[in-house]
Amino acid sequence: MQFQLLLLSSLACLTSWATVEARTTPTWFTPFQSYVRDAKDAAQGLSSTPTLSPAVCTALSSPATSMPTAASSPLPPPSPGLTVYHVAIGHGTQNYSCPSVTNATATPTALGAMATLYNVSCQAALAPSTLAHVPDTAAQGEKIDPGQTLFPLGPASTTSGHHYFTDATTPTFNLNTDNGDLGVIFSKKNGTTAAPPGAGTGSDKSTAVPWLYLKVEVPPGQTADTGNVGAVKEIYRVNTAGGNAPATCAGLEGTNFTRVYSAEYWFWH
Repeated sequence: MQFQLLLLSSLACLTSWATVEARTTPTWFTPFQSYVRDAKDAAQGLSSTPTLSPAVCTALSSPATSMPTAASSPLPPPSPGLTVYHVAIGHGTQNYSCPSVTNATATPTALGAMATLYNVSCQAALAPSTLAHVPDTAAQGEKIDPGQTLFPLGPASTTSGHHYFTDATTPTFNLNTDNGDLGVIFSKKNGTTAAPPGAGTGSDKSTAVPWLYLKVEVPPGQTADTGNVGAVKEIYRVNTAGGNAPATCAGLEGTNFTRVYSAEYWFWH
């Protein structure tokens, strides 16, 4: 019931905001309208759902829960015996550098990412087709609501943590917040595939970063924190929107810069 109320309340905000934005007809408005339609259908079809407040949604254990896969070149599947226990939307920036002030043809150097993570575990289990629209929409937003809710998911989508890089090759996920203690997770990239054709762009016109398969690996000098749920083993970044750097440093020589992105993160243990 809470999820139904969430979707209906989100629809009210979305419809009101969409009326204003439609006057300028941005390029992302059509998928935004699809999100509104899907959210309405999902809300009307749900009558009794698990609570949204826990960081781990009981509905994730359903065999029907399915993580998105890339049709053309799938990432490796989760290892046998693992189950998904948390899903989050990440919204933030991919960070880059063009250190040379004279080399316009150089390729930008990736400096990692910084993002806030928002709990969408129940949405992933109960309304995956609706959730699939969220990264495209979120990547177009300049700001996140200061009340720590992710437009357009509504107030039940609380902050579940933060994503950053401990060093140049260690994506890190700190999932310890006032909303739950899920641990601090260090990882290494073990697989990548290009975002599907038609993937969403960022508000800065950046194209979608690749989908990723990460394995948990604690770097030297760090200590694992498994939180109160259990040790995460693998993480997937899917349904990406925005975040890619331009092909060269032309016009960006001697600068550090960012590109807006959003994505779904699936945590398996």
